[in-house]
Amino acid sequence: MSKSNMLLQHKKSTATEGWQVLSGVSSTAVVFVLAPIIARFLGLDLPTWFLICWYTFLAIIFLLGMLYAIPNIRAKATFTCELDEHEIRCVCPVELCGESFTLKLSEIKGIEHEEDEGSHEWYLVDASARRYLVPTNYGNPADEFIKLIKELKPELDHDWPV
Repeated sequence: MSKSNMLLQHKKSTATEGWQVLSGVSSTAVVFVLAPIIARFLGLDLPTWFLICWYTFLAIIFLLGMLYAIPNIRAKATFTCELDEHEIRCVCPVELCGESFTLKLSEIKGIEHEEDEGSHEWYLVDASARRYLVPTNYGNPADEFIKLIKELKPELDHDWPV
């Protein structure tokens, strides 16, 4: 991709993403670990079953955050999503966080949009019906990429049913 005709570009360090997630999960964990202790100090007697469920849930959330953060920190790479007049290219260096692809705009035959409980995902569909997820990880503005693709290819200005 030549930088002269770049329409939209988003880059983020995987290490930065990992450290942000790790610090967020850790600070949240500290607050939630202290909450029952403070409740007991204030005279609330929490049942043992509640404490077991509380700390088990907290441990699961913390572990899931770690499973996302550690591979990103260790990758020491850069997530990149770029769009020019001819193609879109996404490089997801951490496999857990998305698939890397390069797709010529001329090969895009459809756009699919999935919504599920407040989150949404955009897919580009090629002639062979292969779907390419435009990732939202790393703060990638997938909506902006789709908007520009629709401007470049007005015939795609409708979402295919999923």
